[in-house]
Amino acid sequence: MSRFRRRIMQRNRQVNEECHRKRKAKDYERWQANQIQIWKGMNNLALMEEAELKKLTQLIDKTKKD
Repeated sequence: MSRFRRRIMQRNRQVNEECHRKRKAKDYERWQANQIQIWKGMNNLALMEEAELKKLTQLIDKTKKD
């Protein structure tokens, strides 16, 4: 393989790897944003459930206390 051909192949490889890195970074950012949205939704749900439990006037635990 000639030096010229090797240089062309090396340049193509570098370009492909850079594109792959950029795509992987974008995919990770999208995944991270999705995970944050899921976490916020679960957090809001837990806060609403906690607020509902605080509103209850009757005891939840009905074990006898001596």
